[in-house]
Amino acid sequence: MVLRMANPTKNKHGVYMYVVRVPTDLVQVVGKRVYSISLKTKDPTEARKRFLTIATDKEREHKALRGSPEAVPLVELVAMAGEVYRGLRDEAAAASGPDDLEAIYEGLRARAGDAQWLDGLAKAKLLERGLFPAPRTQDILAKELANAFKRLAPEVSKMSRGDFTPDKNLPVYSAAAAAKPVKGTAIGKLLEIWEREHQANGRAAKTVADYRNIVKAFKAHLGHEDANKVTRGQIKAFCDHLMHDKGLSPKTVNGRYLTCLKAIFRAGYERELIDQNPAAAVQQKVGKKQQGRPPGFTDEEAKIILALADRAMLPPKDGSKDPRTPYLKRVGRWVPWVLCYTGARVAEITQLRKEDVQEVDGIPFIRITPEAGSVKTGQYRDVPLHPHLVEMGFLDFVRTSPDGPLFYDANAKRRGTGITQAQWAGNELGRWLKTELGEAWPAVQPNHAWRHRFKTLGRVHGIGAEFIDAIQGHSNKTVAATYGEMPLKAMYREVQKLPRVVVD
Repeated sequence: MVLRMANPTKNKHGVYMYVVRVPTDLVQVVGKRVYSISLKTKDPTEARKRFLTIATDKEREHKALRGSPEAVPLVELVAMAGEVYRGLRDEAAAASGPDDLEAIYEGLRARAGDAQWLDGLAKAKLLERGLFPAPRTQDILAKELANAFKRLAPEVSKMSRGDFTPDKNLPVYSAAAAAKPVKGTAIGKLLEIWEREHQANGRAAKTVADYRNIVKAFKAHLGHEDANKVTRGQIKAFCDHLMHDKGLSPKTVNGRYLTCLKAIFRAGYERELIDQNPAAAVQQKVGKKQQGRPPGFTDEEAKIILALADRAMLPPKDGSKDPRTPYLKRVGRWVPWVLCYTGARVAEITQLRKEDVQEVDGIPFIRITPEAGSVKTGQYRDVPLHPHLVEMGFLDFVRTSPDGPLFYDANAKRRGTGITQAQWAGNELGRWLKTELGEAWPAVQPNHAWRHRFKTLGRVHGIGAEFIDAIQGHSNKTVAATYGEMPLKAMYREVQKLPRVVVD
């Protein structure tokens, strides 16, 4: 089954909540089956950000709970108690009057004697740091927290009397913080910070999976994961390794691998988790690729491929067993035609669901949306369908299909590492076409060539550049282009200017 990322839910008062099931293997340890935490906001955008923050914290807690106990030095536990002490002291210092300070004083005294509450706080503080809450460690931290409350209570009482002389306890906790063992910031932590921001901005999930694989490869190449030890030379050596040992092109190394490392190290540097950004000055030169022909399909090449698509549902001519699944046959039958008349990215089509094919005011269209899968811009767009697609029976195909994805089996085992089933289906389409055409295959990218052809035909047949960009999901190049809407009716009018492709 397809697992969807959980989202904030509203309670009866309209306040968003973090309601997520506790992993089955941790129910006993956590002591509950479902997390139900108020996000304390009615704003959906803010709720999403807070939801992702809690989700990241819970993921770290779960990792710690599944781990093994580790010894935590006493000085580190005292420093953790000191953080709590300083935070509460700052709150007290900001109190508006003696009565408020007196209430804080009474609260500190009560908490200092509440063993159960202190134990829960100690556990939470350990989990925040990704540390396994071993009983002995948790007990020691709980005692240090009790000492912190006991020490702070008299200081707050002193404040309530107007006495703000230096706090004699601050040097004790400052010394513990200074003596705390320094641990290097893990490269994985930088990835975690970048990922949280990436998801909060609603960007593509595919990039997250891709970056995880890149970081894994980088750590394996380094032999360690201390971000502070990474140098500019090591990053450049990794790039050289990818090109010379792995055979990757400079464009791939620059566009994927180096872009990833620049992003995560920048995220860590901006948050002062690392002292310098070793990736900032690394450059990977990408030479201009030699091109002996246009990147799009010619009319004849398009007809050959679309004729093959028309026969995609038929069994092999030689009577052999067809290795393709029913879903891959659908991909071969319909995806080339849809690419031809929409100029979309292949994964935007292979991830379409039945519900994404719609009709408004007699205009059939597909909705390309991040809800279905990866969309490069992160924004949905509606793309009108050419009348020829309708006449060929595309809407009938959709109508008779079961709910869910049109071009892959949602219940099938995921294929490949770091790619979605929709992306895998698109890759399989390219492989099938190349296999069927053999030496007749043109020297272009098998699926992307349709985007180039659509752009060219649009210019030839007088489709406005702004309409071509809107249909294909290309970003606006001017401020003026961002004003107003792009009506579906107008795009449909323009799409009909494309000539029908007639195949033998």
